[in-house]
Amino acid sequence: MEQFDLEEASGKSPYQSIVDGAASRLRPILVTTGTSVIGLMPLMLSGDELWFGLTVVLAAGLLGGTLLTLGVVPVLYSLLFKVKRA
Repeated sequence: MEQFDLEEASGKSPYQSIVDGAASRLRPILVTTGTSVIGLMPLMLSGDELWFGLTVVLAAGLLGGTLLTLGVVPVLYSLLFKVKRA
């Protein structure tokens, strides 16, 4: 959301600031989530029941949070602040 405000402060329309802000955060969020999920893979593949369950829940939470961050937050922001397409 801070990125949306920074984009708008640079003179862009509210709609364009949401689109550009979400696009600029896409790569860092995907890379961070991807490396975290890949880092959990050895524990998931270890065969231990405790670690398998824990890593599956952690990976699913990270992936779910990523979808919320990249998909739901921009939509809710545009709905709450009544941003219309230009």
